[in-house]
Amino acid sequence: MPDVSPSAPDQAATVFKVRVLLVDDQLIIVEAIRRMLADQPDIEFAYATDAAAALATAQQLQPTVILQDLVMPGIDGFGLIALYRADPQLAGVPVIVLSAKE
Repeated sequence: MPDVSPSAPDQAATVFKVRVLLVDDQLIIVEAIRRMLADQPDIEFAYATDAAAALATAQQLQPTVILQDLVMPGIDGFGLIALYRADPQLAGVPVIVLSAKE
């Protein structure tokens, strides 16, 4: 009979947190998306309302994905994406653009 010994913890029991960073200067959008994600126990949510805060938060959080507006004061969304791509720790993070601009 084979020896059955305890193995590594079950991978299904290990919870993988998706770290979502939302970047938008419109707090109503931030609140709407936060509420949509609030019931998801496997999602860690953070937000920033300008480019400087977004870059600092992204460097600290190391997000799994960034949801981002294009039209913001100061550096726009495209400029911010260029800053992410220039940072070796953030270069591979997917960015999903959210914008109300037509």
